[in-house]
Amino acid sequence: MEKPINIMKPHPVLDGLQVYTSSRVAVNGSEYAMVRKGNERFLLVGGDLRSAFEGDDIGDYKVGPLSLVNNQTLRRELTWLNPTAIDTASVSFGMGDRLGRATIGHLAAIRGTGAQPVLAQQSVRELTLTGRTFDGVLADAVWGVFQIGFRDRFGADGDHLKTAEAVDEAIRAGYNMITLDCSDRIRNDIYKMDGQERDRLFQTLPDEQIKTYKARYLDRPLPIGSVDEATLIESVLVYAQAIEFANEIFQRFLKDRPDISFEVSVDETDYPTTEFAHYFVANELIEHRGVRVVSLAPRFVGEFQKGIDYMGDLSQFEAQLTAHQAIADLFGYKISFHSGSDKFSIFPSAARITKERYHLKTAGTSWLEFVHMVSIMGPELFRELYHFSLANLDRAKKSYHVNVTPESCPAIEQYAPENYRALLSDDNARQLLHINYGNILQQLQDGVPVFKSRLTNLLDREEEAYHQIIRAHFIRHLESLGLRPSVSPS
Repeated sequence: MEKPINIMKPHPVLDGLQVYTSSRVAVNGSEYAMVRKGNERFLLVGGDLRSAFEGDDIGDYKVGPLSLVNNQTLRRELTWLNPTAIDTASVSFGMGDRLGRATIGHLAAIRGTGAQPVLAQQSVRELTLTGRTFDGVLADAVWGVFQIGFRDRFGADGDHLKTAEAVDEAIRAGYNMITLDCSDRIRNDIYKMDGQERDRLFQTLPDEQIKTYKARYLDRPLPIGSVDEATLIESVLVYAQAIEFANEIFQRFLKDRPDISFEVSVDETDYPTTEFAHYFVANELIEHRGVRVVSLAPRFVGEFQKGIDYMGDLSQFEAQLTAHQAIADLFGYKISFHSGSDKFSIFPSAARITKERYHLKTAGTSWLEFVHMVSIMGPELFRELYHFSLANLDRAKKSYHVNVTPESCPAIEQYAPENYRALLSDDNARQLLHINYGNILQQLQDGVPVFKSRLTNLLDREEEAYHQIIRAHFIRHLESLGLRPSVSPS
């Protein structure tokens, strides 16, 4: 059996406190550690700076809550607890966490692999569904970094942001990666128009703009080959508004912030991103507007649905990725794969074709691994979650595109309680439980959460088991990508 990720020992002075030994650090005459009493965690501070923290003085120490104030104060004293930007030369790995407690397992899996973890990664949609904030998500990730004693760089991603207000809020909270979701500015309706309709719409653009586009792309050699006028018109009409939006956000918030990575996402659309469309977007942003792009997420062929493997023709995916990677190499950024959770069939191809320079995002799979733990350690609670999710599937599908229906999900009555975990091997059941996290966490009865406190109590009691489950699941992801620790993690 593997040794625990966090070994706790009794505090030598303060009775009843167990110290997470990996967290202990002494800096400038002050001592810091994460401690536990019963099922609850606290910050322990010793030394002259303890007066700067919230909490109760106990002898020469202060024992304080894991509050936002304490988190921010600790980050000022221990500078490695602050996130840093991702680069374009290596692998970065988004590890979204909807419960705020998966960081220990994430870091235990990824440390030593050379990949940069991006730990605080949530969209406004996820914040709304979980009732969290940008500040709170980052604080939860930092507590995990502190608890496990992680000293390498990590990132924080304001994911799939669609408005200037959301970008501003994420930056103010300390996020150093902004993923701009341009989907609301991408005109999918253009694909349904015939050539005459597109020509008429194109001619409504300012004359100087039309001349500029034609001069840049028609009747001249391009790195990706020649393009005809119909293809140019299509890409201009579909993506011009998205390009202007990305440029506006960059110029307003990021132009003078090289410490913040900028990802442009055009993946949340109805149609795969063509080779020329990718080139057009990148060329307009980088060459003609000076936008500093670290990563770009195209829409690939096939389906990247939530919490299950890739659905599509692998050879088509590889051919398209090869074309997209050539464009990314041309402009110096890396490809980003969204909804990357559990896409094991494409991982070897993704690593090989990108030459191990990519960003990959996961999120819901950490929630699913917690549900997996519930199926084992709380089968009655799991059964309630399953029935509740079936009853609320239509509501959940308003936020996520998945194929699951109530009829496609297995009947839980077919399984004995000790075998509930087998449901998590069924794609439909996985998606059912994956997309219902918001409904589950926010369901109230007489103003009281129906499930959240029970789930939190289980997580507190079985903290180490959850860490190990997350670690094992992400090691599987990382190994499928060819990422293994260069040395055995301690």
